[in-house]
Amino acid sequence: MRDCDEIATSLSLTDSSEVEAALVDLESFLFLAWSYRKSADRNASVPKQREQLIRFLRNGVRNKKSLDRLDPALANRIGCHLDGGTLRLLYGSVTLDEIRNAAEDALKRLPHAKRGRPSNTASLADRQLGLGLATVWRDHTGQLPTRRHRHGEEYGPFHAFVGLILNGPGCCFKSERVGTEKQVDHLMRLGVAEFHLAAYMWRP
Repeated sequence: MRDCDEIATSLSLTDSSEVEAALVDLESFLFLAWSYRKSADRNASVPKQREQLIRFLRNGVRNKKSLDRLDPALANRIGCHLDGGTLRLLYGSVTLDEIRNAAEDALKRLPHAKRGRPSNTASLADRQLGLGLATVWRDHTGQLPTRRHRHGEEYGPFHAFVGLILNGPGCCFKSERVGTEKQVDHLMRLGVAEFHLAAYMWRP
């Protein structure tokens, strides 16, 4: 209950229905990012990605739904070679020629096979989480997520909100190799950047 109260205070919410709506939104975004990171180790290996990518290009990019049949790590790899990144590939407006060109670039730059999870899977999860937190902040406070600097340090209400979520009990996004404050700074910067990128891409 204390954590819910802290989240409500951070978002300046007092009405119980508004608090519940904010918590539901938070849960959805956290689950989305968590599920992607959780499945990262099951994503296709680099050799498998190469096979899928060659088959994808050979069959021709007929429509955007063809992306649904690709491994998530491969879709993310293609998105990394597209202006606007993976979020635009999955949710924005993109032409078939742009998808084809991005896939061809991804194939050319596909690295040699390495052990461990495919690259960029964790970064995509972080970007999804950052965008989710920024969206919740905007929707439930009416304020844009912004960065503030003071003597080389990040601070501000959105920064404090991100820290509250990242430091919550059971949060699976903490890294033992990186200090918590650096993680908060990183996630806050991602949230601001991804939110403004999404707003720019989807403006009427």
